[in-house]
Amino acid sequence: MNAILRKLRQARRRLMLARWGRVFSGSLFACWGVAALAIASRAFWAVPWDAGAWIAGWVIGSTLLALAIATVVTFLTAPSLSVVALEVDRRFALRERLSSTLALSPHDQSTTMGKALVEDAVRRSEAIEVAERFELSPSPLGWLPLLAVALVVAAVLLSPHPPHPNP
Repeated sequence: MNAILRKLRQARRRLMLARWGRVFSGSLFACWGVAALAIASRAFWAVPWDAGAWIAGWVIGSTLLALAIATVVTFLTAPSLSVVALEVDRRFALRERLSSTLALSPHDQSTTMGKALVEDAVRRSEAIEVAERFELSPSPLGWLPLLAVALVVAAVLLSPHPPHPNP
């Protein structure tokens, strides 16, 4: 049973990491877009900070916010082991062996049929390589933050930097 749980935890980590990457690229795009607007706002409003501090604050703050959003969303939407077991069964065509084994109560595992199911599932789970079917590949939306970087750079380069007022 430990071999099954090890494979399921590995698949769960890979699913969560892939989700984190997708959420991070989207939230980074949104946060850097807001940062670009804030940086460009110096052209219209006087800001009591120098340009370097204003730009650095927005870029660093928006990046940290995107990291926090991606992390929180990923952990709040993390799949349970039973959902992961169903996904592993589906991707490796195991005919619900792992999910059925995971659903067995301790009493059911001690029966003859339960022992046979567990042994079969352990044997099958040892043969699978999780990384083969749970690839960590970039999504097409992973390029969105580069567009936001272009917006931030354009905002920095194109917005005039009026001197900040003396307090």
